[in-house]
Amino acid sequence: MIVYAMVVSHEQSGDLSPAAVSYTSGFYQIPVIGISSRDAAFSDKNIHVSFLRTVPPYYHQADVWLEMLSHFGYTKVSLKPRSKS
Repeated sequence: MIVYAMVVSHEQSGDLSPAAVSYTSGFYQIPVIGISSRDAAFSDKNIHVSFLRTVPPYYHQADVWLEMLSHFGYTKVSLKPRSKS
């Protein structure tokens, strides 16, 4: 059987991570596509050699928010936590 790539995600309520899939696939040189992994650790190409993601890591999103707040001159920001359903 030939594997061209693996698509991984993680459970919203569990402790499981796509890291194990990434480590194993990296050993066999199989690309991994993370569809919901936002952890910065997956950006380390020394460990996660062929990990691709469809969403940006959190720190990129934070940079964009800070630039936007600075651009518009906001001095106060209120954040509301997401409700769990």
